[in-house]
Amino acid sequence: MEAWLKKAIEAIEADAQCAYSMCKDTALKEQVELDFVLEKFLVAFRKVVEKGDDHE
Repeated sequence: MEAWLKKAIEAIEADAQCAYSMCKDTALKEQVELDFVLEKFLVAFRKVVEKGDDHE
């Protein structure tokens, strides 16, 4: 394989790995944020249920 082609392939693979890592990190951060929001919602929901508010 020609040297320039090998270098090009290595550069593409490095870029792909970098992009994958960035997407993975972003997804993990978003999951943490979603878990936080869900936890806060469930706390508020529990308070409403325990309080016995009837909105009918």
